[in-house]
Amino acid sequence: MLNFNNIQDGDVLIYPCSNVNLGGNLNIIIGFSLTALHKVTLLNDSVEARNFISQQIQLLLLQSINGQQNDMHNRISNKSEYLEMVSLKSGSLIKLACILGAVDIPPKTLETIKTYANYLGVVTQIRNDVLLADHTINDLHIKKVNLPILYHLCIEDNNFQSIKNYYQSNGYCT
Repeated sequence: MLNFNNIQDGDVLIYPCSNVNLGGNLNIIIGFSLTALHKVTLLNDSVEARNFISQQIQLLLLQSINGQQNDMHNRISNKSEYLEMVSLKSGSLIKLACILGAVDIPPKTLETIKTYANYLGVVTQIRNDVLLADHTINDLHIKKVNLPILYHLCIEDNNFQSIKNYYQSNGYCT
């Protein structure tokens, strides 16, 4: 799913997928997704476990796609909207990776894993937004709003006035 995100955001130049054209990248991603779903049918596990895994793959990949779609619309205007978007976009993927190894566990433990994994995905996305700030020229060009940008837009400090002017910060921080 990293490929989809980077292709859609125009950030592919800093990742290995930049060596493959758009059609090739899409075929790779679709191929991985279909292979994963097929491999579930081959698991030597109960029908219930295979159904659980298939359902989780489908549900969480769709949630991640929804989060990516929200990110592409670039209508984030406050911290809550940002956290909801990255929870869907990144939290869902980490949640999926963690849940795949947790098939036959008590429901309370499963919920704990889901919560932890979601937080890990959110933290990873925030870290990515901060650390890759100098690589995300496209994000700056299209005035994409992320948590570090929201911070600069919302803080009352004249040192950040140029950022506020660039983003024309009307409507942020509400």
